[in-house]
Amino acid sequence: MNYKTLGKTGRKISVTGFGTYRVSYMVRSHEEALTRALSNGVNLIDTSANYTDGGSEMLIGNVVNKMVVEGEVKREDLVIVSKGGYLQGGNLESARDREIAGNPYSEVVVCAPDLWHCIHPDFLNDQISHSLERLKMDYIDVYLLHNPEYFLNYSVYDDEGEQLNEYYYRIQKAFEYLEAEVARGRIRSYGISSNTFGVPANEGDFTSLERILSLAHHSEIIKNFSVIQFSMNLMERGGWANLNQAGGTKNVLTLAAENNLGVLINRPLNGIKKDRLFRLAEFEVTEDRTEEEVDLLIESVKAKEIELKSEYVVPLQAEPSEKRAFVDCLSTASLLAEHKKSFHGVTHFNEINSQFLIPKINYVLSELDKKYDSDSLRKKLNSYGVEVQILLDSFRSILAGQHNKKLKAYHKEIDKATGGIYSGQPLSRKAVAMLNSLPQVSATLIGMRNIEYVDDMLAAGELEAVVGAEAFWEG
Repeated sequence: MNYKTLGKTGRKISVTGFGTYRVSYMVRSHEEALTRALSNGVNLIDTSANYTDGGSEMLIGNVVNKMVVEGEVKREDLVIVSKGGYLQGGNLESARDREIAGNPYSEVVVCAPDLWHCIHPDFLNDQISHSLERLKMDYIDVYLLHNPEYFLNYSVYDDEGEQLNEYYYRIQKAFEYLEAEVARGRIRSYGISSNTFGVPANEGDFTSLERILSLAHHSEIIKNFSVIQFSMNLMERGGWANLNQAGGTKNVLTLAAENNLGVLINRPLNGIKKDRLFRLAEFEVTEDRTEEEVDLLIESVKAKEIELKSEYVVPLQAEPSEKRAFVDCLSTASLLAEHKKSFHGVTHFNEINSQFLIPKINYVLSELDKKYDSDSLRKKLNSYGVEVQILLDSFRSILAGQHNKKLKAYHKEIDKATGGIYSGQPLSRKAVAMLNSLPQVSATLIGMRNIEYVDDMLAAGELEAVVGAEAFWEG
C-alpha cells in the first residue's frame, strides 16, 4: 500500500481509503470487508453521521474496537473522518422533537420534508457527541462540514451577494466552533466536504475555497482548517480542469496544495452526467448469450409464468388482493420484454433486479409452495426459479457487455497518457491510480462493501504513481 501525508495534519494515510456511504453494522459482509482492509494496510476510513442513519459509524466502532482489543491495529495509527450537516432519519426525528419542545436548532435549511440541513454550532455539538458514541471513540481525527452548499440550493434570498455573505459567515461560525472542539480534544482537525469545490465559479452553488481560506487567514481563532473533500472521476474532472480560483487562474487542487490542505477525493468510480450515474468499472459477464437467445429465454420463462398462473393462482381460494399479488409476481418475463430498452444501463438494472424483481420472485415461490404443499408444484417452482435466474443473469450480462465496451475509450486514453504503465489492469484500478498520481490528492475514497472489492482496491493502492498526471486531468 502506498501512503501520502494528509496536508497540515501531518498524518500518513493510505492512498485508498475505506468509504462507508452504504455500509452498516447489520451486514456481515461489510464487517468482513472493513476488517480485510484494515488488516492489509488501509488506515483511512471516511464516514458520516447520516450514512445508513448512523449504522456506518456503528460498524466502524465495532470493527475497530475489536481489532484494537485483539492487537491487530492501533487506534492512533488510524485516521477516522466523519461529517455533520444532514438531518435525516433519526437525526430528523430528534430535530422535530426539539421543535415540539420549543427548543429547535437554529439556522436549519429545509431541503425537503424528509431532508433538512444544518451546520449551526448547537447541531454540530450534538452530532459530534452522537458520532463519538457510535464510533466508541474518544476523538475523531478529521471532522468535516457535510455539503454546506445545500444552503445555497435551498435558501431564498432576493440578493445573491447577501446570500453568499451569509453562507460564508455560517461556515466561519462553524469553523470557530470546531476550534473549540479541537481544544476540547473531541476532534483533531476539521474541514469541508463539498460537491461544488470543483464546479465552474459562475454556478449558483459553487463553494469557493479561496474565500474560505481568506476568512480563515483573517480570523484569530481558525487554526486547524486542514482538509477538504470533493468528487472527481474520469467523467467529472473539474477539480483540475476548472480554473475557478484566484480570478480564474488556478484550480481548487492547486490552491489546496499551496495552503497545505489535505485533499480527499470521493466518488472516483461513479460518474454522473445528466443526473444519471455511470459506473467507471467493468461488470462481470456471467452468461454468454446473444440478445436473440435472451429473447427466446424470455418466451420460455413467460410460458412457465402463464402455466403457474392458470393452474395454481386462478383456482386458488384466497383473497383477491393476494391473488393479484401472485399474478404480479409471476410477470418477470413480460416486464423484461416490455421494458428491455428502458434500462439506463447495468447499474440501473441491478438496482431494479435486487430491489424489485428478485424479492417478488422469492415471495411467490415461497407462498405458492406453502399454499399447496405439492411435490408436483414444487418441481415446477424449482424449474421456474432456475430458469428465471438464468434469464436475469443473461439479461444483466447483455447490459454488462454493452457497458464494458463503453469503457474501452477510457482504457485507451489512460494507456496513451501513461505509456501503458497500467496496461492489463481493470479500469477501476486505473481510474483510482490516476487520481492518486496527482501530487495534490492525498487519498481516494472507495466504498468497498465486500472482500473482492477490497482486494481490487488494495491492488490499486499499490500501483506506482504516474509522473505528470496533471496533463491527463486537464481535458
